[in-house]
Amino acid sequence: MRKLALALSLLVAVVAWAAKPATVVFTVAPAMSCQNCEKKITENLRYAKGVTDIVTTLKDNTVTVTYNADKTTVDALQAEFKKIGYTATEVNATTAKATPTKAKKGACCKAEGTCATKAEGTGATKAEKAACCKAEKATCTEKSAK
Repeated sequence: MRKLALALSLLVAVVAWAAKPATVVFTVAPAMSCQNCEKKITENLRYAKGVTDIVTTLKDNTVTVTYNADKTTVDALQAEFKKIGYTATEVNATTAKATPTKAKKGACCKAEGTCATKAEGTGATKAEKAACCKAEKATCTEKSAK
């Protein structure tokens, strides 16, 4: 009995060791605006083949997915996002801070309030917020007047 248990535990250890874990960070469009958006993504992606962990960050509009590279790919994960109504764009770690995403640029005018208020919580820098509101000033002004 002990030999069988030892052999089984060794087999499990070898299988776990052979897995190739990988991590990818996505931004999503439309931007996540609430906890329900985060829940929709995590609840649906957790059943995708090969996914082992999902971390959503509402403030940055990012979804970090840890997955088994032997079982799925980044393209397959993006297809899973598409099934639930989101477009997932892979974030390049070296340019993520330097280049504002489309979601950040357009996020300031998606909620109610003034342009400055709308940019809060989107993860955009002060310069990105100013540029966004300048570019979409007419839209923001119309929404703020209502």
